[in-house]
Amino acid sequence: MSTDLKFQELREEVFDLDEHNEYLDDFVCLAEEQALSEYIQGDASRDQIEQLTKVYLIFALENGKKKLVAYYTLKAMSYAQRDYDSNGTKTIPCIEIAQIAVDSKYRGAHIATNLFFENILPKALEVSRLIGCKAMFVFSLNEHSSRFYDSLGFEKVAGWSAEDGYGAIAVADDGYNNGLDIMIYPLTNLTL
Repeated sequence: MSTDLKFQELREEVFDLDEHNEYLDDFVCLAEEQALSEYIQGDASRDQIEQLTKVYLIFALENGKKKLVAYYTLKAMSYAQRDYDSNGTKTIPCIEIAQIAVDSKYRGAHIATNLFFENILPKALEVSRLIGCKAMFVFSLNEHSSRFYDSLGFEKVAGWSAEDGYGAIAVADDGYNNGLDIMIYPLTNLTL
């Protein structure tokens, strides 16, 4: 059964369209997450070539065949946070987890949770150690994803509201974050 995958059986590879194109069409997320399937089958290659994001694919061997079971993307970002002491703002360097997607056949196998703790968090901590990076953040798509990120230790940003000018936080308004919750995972005081 697909959901019996052990994390040790999964292999991470950096996305390369020429090498991985044959695995993309079979990757299908749940209907409410269809945009994640469309992203890996479309814009992911362009975004990586243009250095807008780094795309990591997660494979498993199933019946002797390599199968794409999940992917995630990371990118550099910053946000402006109100500095109540100076009555201004300060820029906070961070890493955005732009996508975490698991093929619908592998839901329930805790792949996304394992990816976060075994792959994403160590990368973020290393970046933080090398260049300075205070947090990771995500735009949570829906209540289900908010609960998932909350279970990992992310916290919703208080005061985040597009109607009030983003409250305590402001990010580049590129259109894809409208109406979504921002959730933060601090990297300070954590070690590898």
